[in-house]
Amino acid sequence: MTEQEAKFILYKASAAYPSQLELEDETIAVWIEHLAGVPFQRAIGNLDDHIRSSRFFPVIADIVRSDPYEHTTGEVMRLKAAMHLKLLSAWERDDTPPPDGYWQRVKRELEGNSHE
Repeated sequence: MTEQEAKFILYKASAAYPSQLELEDETIAVWIEHLAGVPFQRAIGNLDDHIRSSRFFPVIADIVRSDPYEHTTGEVMRLKAAMHLKLLSAWERDDTPPPDGYWQRVKRELEGNSHE
């Protein structure tokens, strides 16, 4: 990314978070340095995701990450586990077995092959 594109990222972030203090020259220089090797489209996409999901000014790591959803993986897994536990409790309470293929599907998800 060019220096101008990096500055655009910072200015857009500042506009989205007006309570952010004015950025010092040193801060801008550090951001430019760390954004230099990041594709502009990925950075602007990450910034847009951050603006939609956070009330706080981003840090460099929020903008340079490769996977914009990597921070949610743990939460997704916790929600899936909670869903499975509720299903198991309901089946136990109702004295009914899980549907055919349920355990195979869970096994594939745990192994990371949920699309098979």
